[in-house]
Amino acid sequence: NYTTKDQIKSNLINLLLTSPGERYHEPLYGVGLREILFDQNTETNQRIATLKARIDQNLQFHLPQIEVNDLSVSTEGQQLRIKIDYTVLLDNDTNEISITL
Repeated sequence: NYTTKDQIKSNLINLLLTSPGERYHEPLYGVGLREILFDQNTETNQRIATLKARIDQNLQFHLPQIEVNDLSVSTEGQQLRIKIDYTVLLDNDTNEISITL
């Protein structure tokens, strides 16, 4: 990546798709989408609340250079959609990512 905006977007996607314990020397890095997605003992609303809390916690700790403007997690049938609208604090540039699993 050649720009700060692109690198932060890449770091954000990497943080979302990494499970805790997967990254060497950083056992707390990652949201753990797979764990939450395939947990059969909890209902959908509880999964969404847990996922939002984990995303907020990880972003504050690992990516303090961004500020989340809007975080939405929704389910559509068997799919999970995560949409994050954020501002890069270094240059006040806004961006958005959307992940569907």
